[in-house]
Amino acid sequence: MLTVCYYGEFDPFSGSVDRRCECIDDVVRVLAMLCLLHDVVIVPPGALLDHPLGLPAFERLAPFVRAGVLGTTASPSEPGPRTYMKERVRRRVDGRLDRRGGSLKSSDVIELQSRLSDILPAQWTITGDAARQVRTSSPC
Repeated sequence: MLTVCYYGEFDPFSGSVDRRCECIDDVVRVLAMLCLLHDVVIVPPGALLDHPLGLPAFERLAPFVRAGVLGTTASPSEPGPRTYMKERVRRRVDGRLDRRGGSLKSSDVIELQSRLSDILPAQWTITGDAARQVRTSSPC
């Protein structure tokens, strides 16, 4: 049986991870431990763009990311992680995505997309199928 852990600590409202760069070692330590204890550790896709420690943590844990142990997820209808995140970056630059993490300069887009592409796998490890989850968890 596949064990999946959802790491929601990057959430700007309910998360506990500080946004200061000096906290990166603690974040990496916790995520690495979760990766060793679970088959898959899922982080919300927005954390890679909106939280200043999201992408650096993924980069430091790149072997787990490339192996599909640490990652993000979306609907099965979405393209793979690389394409999905590239589209999220583009929507953020166009102003069609929440900017809780601060503004994103157009000059940073190429670097950001390159950093994401370097570590994210081409295919999802798992997908979040909300319709199926609702059907299978319904008490009726």
